[in-house]
Amino acid sequence: MKEAKRQEQRTSSRDDQLRIFNVAFTRICQHDECIRTWKQIARELMLS
Repeated sequence: MKEAKRQEQRTSSRDDQLRIFNVAFTRICQHDECIRTWKQIARELMLS
């Protein structure tokens, strides 16, 4: 039971981090080159 709750917290905190990162990224830069870079970063995050 505790393990499931811990897993839930980890997941939600990761979602929060991604959401914050996304918002910050959108505010900072919306140019094509930045989007390419963002997609590359996202790919690398998925792989790790």
